[in-house]
Amino acid sequence: MDHEGYRIGDHRDVDDLPQQLAALSNAAFSQYEGAMPVDAAFISWYLRRPGCRPELCPVALEGNRLASNVLVAIEHLQLGGQVLPCGIDTVATLPEHRRHGLARVLMESAHELMRQAGAEAAVLYTNPDDHPYRFYRRLGYETRAIGAALLGPRPAHTQP
Repeated sequence: MDHEGYRIGDHRDVDDLPQQLAALSNAAFSQYEGAMPVDAAFISWYLRRPGCRPELCPVALEGNRLASNVLVAIEHLQLGGQVLPCGIDTVATLPEHRRHGLARVLMESAHELMRQAGAEAAVLYTNPDDHPYRFYRRLGYETRAIGAALLGPRPAHTQP
C-alpha cells in the first residue's frame, strides 16, 4: 500500500530495523522532556519483549528509509479495574516527514491490527502540552491518568 509517495508496510519490510528505529526515535523525540537517546542494541532488546510482533507494527518508508513507525506490543494492563489486553507503545515520525498524514494512516492500521490480535484497548503515554496529545484526542484517546516527575536528587529517607 502507498500513501503520498510513501510505502506502507510493517517491521518485516525495514532493512536494518534496530538501526533505523534508533535513528527515528532519537530524531523524533530529541526535543521532548525525559526522552532518552537509544542505540540499536537497546532497540534489539526492546523488540524482543513479549507481545511485540513485527507484523503488528506499521511503518511508512521513503525508499528504504524509515520515515514513520507505530511500535505495537500487546500487553495486559489494568484499566478501569479490569485487566485487559492492550496495544500500542510508541508513535514516531521523522521531523521532516511530519504533516503528511503518516501517523494517522499508521495509527488506523495499528488499531485494526490490534483488534485482530485481540487487544481491547490502546494505551499511549504523552504530554498534554505537546501537539501529539491533541492528535491522539482526535483519534479518540482520552486521558485516564496523569503522571508526575520529581526533578533533582531524590530526598534522603528520614525516620519518623
